[in-house]
Amino acid sequence: MGKLKSFFVNFNENKEVYLPGENVSGSVIADLSEPMKLRALRIEFRGKAHVHWTETYSDGKNTHTRHYRGEEDYFKHSVSVYGKESGGNFENSKELPSGESVFPFQFQLPMNLPSSFEGRHGYVRYYVKATIDKPWKFNHNTKRAFTVLDMIDLNENPNAKVPSTANGSKNLCCLCCASGPIQAEVQLDRTGYVPGEFFLINANVENGSNKDLAKTSAALVQQVKFKATSKSKRVSETVAEISGAGVRGRQSIQWSNERLQIPAIPPSMLRHCGIIIITYQLQFSVAVPGPRFNLTVNVPVEIGSVPLQGLTPYNMPAVAAAPTTFQSEVPPVASSSGLPPPEQPSAPAYEPPPPSYAAVYSGTTDIRDNDDNDHLMGERSFAPQYAYYDWSQSAFTYTNPSYK
Repeated sequence: MGKLKSFFVNFNENKEVYLPGENVSGSVIADLSEPMKLRALRIEFRGKAHVHWTETYSDGKNTHTRHYRGEEDYFKHSVSVYGKESGGNFENSKELPSGESVFPFQFQLPMNLPSSFEGRHGYVRYYVKATIDKPWKFNHNTKRAFTVLDMIDLNENPNAKVPSTANGSKNLCCLCCASGPIQAEVQLDRTGYVPGEFFLINANVENGSNKDLAKTSAALVQQVKFKATSKSKRVSETVAEISGAGVRGRQSIQWSNERLQIPAIPPSMLRHCGIIIITYQLQFSVAVPGPRFNLTVNVPVEIGSVPLQGLTPYNMPAVAAAPTTFQSEVPPVASSSGLPPPEQPSAPAYEPPPPSYAAVYSGTTDIRDNDDNDHLMGERSFAPQYAYYDWSQSAFTYTNPSYK
């Protein structure tokens, strides 16, 4: 980079996760080995959603590629902090001195922003970008993204505590065969969860056929709908999965409180974004032999950012040992379906653990986009962070403390 030794963005207190309405503050730092001519040094604050994918088709003679795009702008604010239009003591300066120059900034985020998201065909992204505008030469740019987290409180959704049940069946042969169907029923104690929690999965699988079924499994599936101007595209991705035993012919098995932990993922729906929609489901599968589709049972779930209040040891993951002050156990009561009950209301409640932030399970992405040139500096690798709860730190409590 010649004269420019380094050019980067720092956030105060190394803070990288913000809530809508908070102030994003930090500094842009430029370190020069010798003075550099410039028009101005500008800092831009940007929040936007972007969707893009391509599809290839043929008209019989030629192959064509069609682009689909969608855009939403949440904010775009630029300020000159040195040189032209800076309005300060250095407004008329046309040269940045050698050594390290520090330019503090502060920007208040608007309310009602969607959570950060990086997906296969689009993103919701927030960043600070600084530009050294040079006369007659290419500009120098640096960029750093940060996470905005829309805190979805599950306690505001009356359906989040409602148990969720689904069932399905499948015949291996035609109707004239004597082989019976494969049937599965799946139950979750509730519908709403937060990252770090465990699904406690109860399931009953009846194999009425003569074939042995190799395995059963459960997966948390993220479904994303990307909406362009004239078309939409859906993508499904498994974000967590566990496997269970198979089922021999004419036999049955049960899953009893099998645990599947929820990784760091964005909340459901991506509220306040109109071009990217996120939903989740627990998908229970029974592997069917031969060239057939597996039996799958889908249970819709909601992923939030603030956990439910008043949960009990019977609908919480068994990751922390119960204290000596609570010794009694309530025996399970069988339901008509053979699955254990969703909750035991006589038990004391859990106090939610304090939240932390964890990088999304899928890893980092390169935040360089069409607005950036080949001379972009700074931290280009970015992974959004989401509220994550370590339930091993939770404790029993006989009260129901407020959590805000």
